[in-house]
Amino acid sequence: MKVKVNLIIFAVVFGSVFSSVAVAKDKKIKEAAKINAVELVKGQEKNFVTYVQDKFQPFSLQSEWKIIVEIVTLYNESPSKFLNLNKQSQQEFDVAVARFTEEATKNPEAIQWVANLEKTTKSIHFLWSVNWDNLATEESKQEEINEPIGVLNGF
Repeated sequence: MKVKVNLIIFAVVFGSVFSSVAVAKDKKIKEAAKINAVELVKGQEKNFVTYVQDKFQPFSLQSEWKIIVEIVTLYNESPSKFLNLNKQSQQEFDVAVARFTEEATKNPEAIQWVANLEKTTKSIHFLWSVNWDNLATEESKQEEINEPIGVLNGF
């Protein structure tokens, strides 16, 4: 009888230890997923530049960094020049962002800035993908329906 009581106590303690470890691990995962990324606009891009120059000084001296700063600055300050960038500049930006992400993810403090840059990059890619003549994205396939409007509305 005493052995069964000790076995039950051991099982309860053992289970609670492992469940607390699992809860702590889940909490870290949830915290990492809760990063509220913001776009690098309205002064955030300047804070980003300052952060990278302070924490990633060797990277900030490379040409990839200059490309990121140039395109994010154009995105914020000169939309017409930004939208008229050629495909080569767009590809160079993608390579530079990938290189920065690779460097920055080694530093846990930079995770927020990486998320911010990724959100900004998604917006930039969306704007680059829009055909401004008909306001459609390259991904969207628009079908023309040759039906009278009354049929489409159910009348």
